[in-house]
Amino acid sequence: MSKQKQAYALSLPSDQPTWPVIDPDEEAAILALLLPILRTVGDHRRRHVEIKEQKRKTRSADSQALAESPRRSSAVSANIQDYLTIGFNSTTQKLQSFSAARRPPGLCRSPTNGDAARSAGQIAAVFVCRGCLPEIMTSSLPVLIATAAPRETRARLIEISPQAEAEMAQAVGLPRLGMLGLEAGAPGAEALLRRVMENIQVIDLPWLDLNSTPSYVAVQLEDVQRSMDRKQPIKRK
Repeated sequence: MSKQKQAYALSLPSDQPTWPVIDPDEEAAILALLLPILRTVGDHRRRHVEIKEQKRKTRSADSQALAESPRRSSAVSANIQDYLTIGFNSTTQKLQSFSAARRPPGLCRSPTNGDAARSAGQIAAVFVCRGCLPEIMTSSLPVLIATAAPRETRARLIEISPQAEAEMAQAVGLPRLGMLGLEAGAPGAEALLRRVMENIQVIDLPWLDLNSTPSYVAVQLEDVQRSMDRKQPIKRK
């Protein structure tokens, strides 16, 4: 039988940010507006791969003509890709660049690319499937989004179901798509962004936005009971 050991852990004095709640009907409505955009990107990606394979195999004039046709027909899909951050790394890196640009000068230990971040497009919506990603990859997202922009232009955080994630990944032509960012001003996404802004609540961090008069909050201590497994005696031969 394992013994219980009493330990203490520090807890945040402020409340943890909560994820916006989205019901299945709203998720379906948002997905209906998002999937057509992702399908154009997926078609462009697949077409690009086919052209590269065709050129590699044939090296003929026909393949050169084939390569020129999608440049005209898929100009819109190529353009929308500039407004998407596909995957965890690209999405969080962009949010981190905006967060660093808004950092007070006294907290900057090294020069940041604040000017480059300000000139780039602001992320307006982040779609995340928490069930497909480890908790360590998603737990800091609400705070990261809140620090990346003021409340008036803050990105909306949309938690999607694994079923929706599978449809999004299939539309883009990827095996998985646990996280996706969509920038403001994306062509063809006006209706989607309008619905997201109207129906998904903003992430609120009172201690960051300073909506009320600052006050002292004491450190919180948590009493944690941990089990101690007895070590088995080493059997010598």
